[in-house]
Amino acid sequence: MSQLLVLPNQIQEKMLKMMEGFFPFKVKPLKVKGYKLDPGEQKLIYGDIEVNLRRREFDLVHFMLINHGSIIDRNTILDRVWGLQSNPFTNTVDVHMSHLRRKLVKNNIDILKTIHGVGYRLEI
Repeated sequence: MSQLLVLPNQIQEKMLKMMEGFFPFKVKPLKVKGYKLDPGEQKLIYGDIEVNLRRREFDLVHFMLINHGSIIDRNTILDRVWGLQSNPFTNTVDVHMSHLRRKLVKNNIDILKTIHGVGYRLEI
């Protein structure tokens, strides 16, 4: 099982600002086990399948790909993707994950799993 990469938002923001100086051009796509996430095109590519993603969907897939194989709880996703502190009364993560899962499954990509009562895992 892979390790969960979780950095505080302040550290993430500082790292991104530092990286901007090193990468003034288009950021390279993230490639994990045959999946390619293209930030320039906002697409998830697997073989000849291309899935156009909205910004938040892209952020979710990016976070889940980096942490694939790990179970990630809703509060961590809410904090790392939205930058919001835990709110037990929001179903934002569940709604976005549901929409994203439907979009992926529609394109024959069934990698996003719900771990009931815990969170989500990307299985590739």
